[in-house]
Amino acid sequence: MGVLAHWREEAGDHSGAAAAWKELLAARVRVLGPDHLDTIAAWEFLASSLGKAGDLEGAAAAVEEVVAGRVRLLDWEHPDTLSTRGHLAYRQGMAGDADAAATAFRQLLED
Repeated sequence: MGVLAHWREEAGDHSGAAAAWKELLAARVRVLGPDHLDTIAAWEFLASSLGKAGDLEGAAAAVEEVVAGRVRLLDWEHPDTLSTRGHLAYRQGMAGDADAAATAFRQLLED
């Protein structure tokens, strides 16, 4: 499923890739649970595809799920979580929420 999503993305079918990532995400939640790193990775790939498909708010919401999962599994200040928090701030800005993005970037710099 992940390979199909990847190649849809490579072919420029961002909406199709997002649909494939959603399907894989549901399977991973069912089989591995919501707090498995592979499940969190599916959220991250979904966010990327949604952003490329033009669903900027959906992409930001998906990255929020990635941050929440990484905080639960790794910690608020783990390097992977910090990186994802940066992606979230970026996505919030791209979705038109400049205030949230600025606040998130300031907090990220403090941490």
